[in-house]
Amino acid sequence: MAFESYLPPHRERLLHRAESEAWRRAVEAGLLDRAREQGLTPPGYSSAAEAGAQQLRQINGERVRQLVQAGERDADKLLAQLGSWPTTWPEGLQPVIAFLGINLTWECDSRPRCRYCNQQPIASTVTIARWKELIAEAADSLPGEGPYVYLTGGEPLLLGEDVYGDQGLIRFAAEHKAPVNVNTNARRITPEVAVKLVQAGTVRLHISLDAADAAIQNALRGQPHAFDDILNGLWNVQVARELLGTNHPEVHVNCVVTTLNMRQFPDLLEFLLSMMRVGEGHFPAPAGAPLYRDLFPHLIPVGGESNADLRPSAAEWVRFYTETWAQADIVWQRQQERLGIPEDQRTRWQDFAFFTSPYHRVKHRGTLEDYAERAAQGIHWELGLCERCYIAPAQAFLLPDGQQHWCGAHAIQRPPPMGDVHEAGLRDNIRQHIGAMAQFPNRWCLNCAGATVFMNQSIEGALRKTISEWIAEVEGPGGAASTPPGAPSP
Repeated sequence: MAFESYLPPHRERLLHRAESEAWRRAVEAGLLDRAREQGLTPPGYSSAAEAGAQQLRQINGERVRQLVQAGERDADKLLAQLGSWPTTWPEGLQPVIAFLGINLTWECDSRPRCRYCNQQPIASTVTIARWKELIAEAADSLPGEGPYVYLTGGEPLLLGEDVYGDQGLIRFAAEHKAPVNVNTNARRITPEVAVKLVQAGTVRLHISLDAADAAIQNALRGQPHAFDDILNGLWNVQVARELLGTNHPEVHVNCVVTTLNMRQFPDLLEFLLSMMRVGEGHFPAPAGAPLYRDLFPHLIPVGGESNADLRPSAAEWVRFYTETWAQADIVWQRQQERLGIPEDQRTRWQDFAFFTSPYHRVKHRGTLEDYAERAAQGIHWELGLCERCYIAPAQAFLLPDGQQHWCGAHAIQRPPPMGDVHEAGLRDNIRQHIGAMAQFPNRWCLNCAGATVFMNQSIEGALRKTISEWIAEVEGPGGAASTPPGAPSP
């Protein structure tokens, strides 16, 4: 039965909302019936990291296998050969685009803008028709599952039906086997919009919520009713999913960490846990289950030189990842106890929170104190960077004026773009500018997005595993290397 998977207080809240005038009008207008008849299930998607690793194997694999056959056993040297992008793109091979980030508009309906917003104004010159062409091109590069399409802004829902309508970008992408994530402040998610987001086949929403305390949230947004607006949108999504009997879109929560809200993170976690679906006899849901990570937060360190007054100090970051993190685990354990999870089946917050935490999601060189010193300067990823960037040519990030960048960090910081989609296609731009990869990482990469750092580290791990397998294939009995006649010994 609808709403039965929620804890009683939140269940009653959603039931009350489902009976509201706004939802009654949506039902009477036939929106739910139409969504049931015409709704799309979000397509699956490939791992962007695996797509990047596979393309590098295609480009460099034969040469590296020959080095292994010839007796080379230095894993770092082999990795440098296998993991380096060429200076010119190989003839006859098409770039694979596994992740497509599209900043649809700089415009936003938050007035004033959020206190920590540091986006630079930029004109919107790309038409909806052109966005569709680019989505189709990316989908054509990766037939089957993927690519993952990330729509952001500004506020992308300002484009209305062009995003979630019958002829909108979400449905167009889903029909091309490309799942869509929308990054939104949730203000425009009315019952009608929530139903249309489900109907269009939206795989995920990233909704911005920084605090469980309305006063803190409103102060960070600079608007008196921001907290209520966010929850109205979030709850409308939950009601739409329940009334339509779907498990999409999954909701992730973007929380920008500042001096104003970092100590309150355990309260935010407890608030989110109170609104989650819960299964019988387990918590969290088994990995891979529907809505496995629904409502789990992404912590995003506040960025930008203009936000120095909101940036935590080194000591505050250390305290956050020790004391505050321990408090979050207490909240996590309390939830499992409340749900009757046997003690021997309970998980630790730390075991699950790598997904949430900028610090724990990736491996950093040095200590927590080393990380905190850089974080206090607004540099969060320097100690997690690999020696080379593996993922950039397997993705594209586009701005509203058509500029194409290698990654999200570049799209935010705005170094010279690597192409313009008014003048060339995504893959043409990648082919023409692939030689630039030899420059990365550079100063523009110090605040590489955590997800990108994670993908780079994942690719490096996958390539090292491939190298180990290739070495094992030619090793003789007892570990001696089997080398072809005339090849040098290891």
